[in-house]
Amino acid sequence: MGAPFNPARWLKSDDVLELQQGNLNTTGGTLRLLSTGPGHCANINDFGSNTGTLTGNVTAQRYVGGAGNDQHQIGVPVATTLSQLGASGTPGFYIPSANCDETLADPNSPYGTVFEWHENRPNSLPSLDCISDGWEVKSPAAAAQAARGYSVYLNGGSTLNVTGAPNLAASYSQSGTNGGYNLPTLQSSGVYTFDGCR
Repeated sequence: MGAPFNPARWLKSDDVLELQQGNLNTTGGTLRLLSTGPGHCANINDFGSNTGTLTGNVTAQRYVGGAGNDQHQIGVPVATTLSQLGASGTPGFYIPSANCDETLADPNSPYGTVFEWHENRPNSLPSLDCISDGWEVKSPAAAAQAARGYSVYLNGGSTLNVTGAPNLAASYSQSGTNGGYNLPTLQSSGVYTFDGCR
């Protein structure tokens, strides 16, 4: 892509948008990366021989599979806040029931719709060391971190739209990992080898 983008227009990508050269400026327009099914999502390729850049925001779609409301593990390919994922509830660390039943929370536990996993919390607290000690309920105002996966309560069979500057860095890292279970995600709108959305 080396052509100028008319700010009064919109552009949709159903597959791979290759930034071959030049700058694609989306300011004032709409660039939508489509996702039409469980294994399909468009992406931006600015790697390898593609030397182009992108200025402005994109709207990235993620199809949510299944039926009914449930937790889904997702990442956010743009810079935004968790409000775009529908974050609500009381922020703070989840408090499990006294017997560590993963289907029941303590009556005083924060609860919400967007959770972040902290692998260093289970087995480090003076509680019963329940595995669910690692979940943190996130605020709508919290920034969506690149390369971090979230457990999000969403309606299956729908399409989530998030808008912001695309994550196009060559690499990302996470802090707070210590060799246990992590919930990472491909956070960039660009990919190395693309084999569908996960």
